[in-house]
Amino acid sequence: MTVTKDTPQAQLQQLSDAVIKREFLKSTPLNLGKFLRYVVLYLLFPGMVFGFSAGIALTVAFSLALVGILVWGDASDASTAIYSWLAAGLVVVVLVNIVVIRAGWRECRRRAAFRPAKAGLKHAVDMPVEYAPHWHEKDGFHVTEMTFHAPARGIYAILVTITDYDGRQLITGGKTGTCTVQAEGKPGATFHAMVLYRLEAGMHELSWAMPARGLPAPAMSVTQLNAV
Repeated sequence: MTVTKDTPQAQLQQLSDAVIKREFLKSTPLNLGKFLRYVVLYLLFPGMVFGFSAGIALTVAFSLALVGILVWGDASDASTAIYSWLAAGLVVVVLVNIVVIRAGWRECRRRAAFRPAKAGLKHAVDMPVEYAPHWHEKDGFHVTEMTFHAPARGIYAILVTITDYDGRQLITGGKTGTCTVQAEGKPGATFHAMVLYRLEAGMHELSWAMPARGLPAPAMSVTQLNAV
């Protein structure tokens, strides 16, 4: 979808809702790749729900106990132990998927909410066009912020452009009211990311970050595509 100054808010909301829904579905069993990984991992190694080290320890302990049953017990006891282990794994699979789906649903609601304005912000930018925010380094990341003025409550389409892209991930700060519609670009070329922000009227701090990795901060510009 091409966003211009005249793009209606209704279309932007439909686009934003569709992207948020798509991201939510990735946290459900409809995302077969992720779901099957959970099933295989926790069905065979239910102890992994407590972390890798604890999972390995519990798996080793069960394996040793199973060997002991096979050596000093009988086949029926071994079968009972195996079925109990798989049943525990099935319970863990169900619980993990419930937790993941609930977390996805909460994030979905946050992204669909309107971000409240922030008091005390100064030097706001109105309708930025190729605005170049300044970077600073913090905790191993290049970070940049832009104070943005939203004249009215609405959805704002912001295009982030990075020239001479080097492949590092661009992280959009803040989940509330934020939806990254498209992000594309190959190393050595120009990178574009279109982000939709649901903002209440007032001042907002929009931020982005990239891993530093000993590299210089990229040349980045920010442009507002639509008028609200």
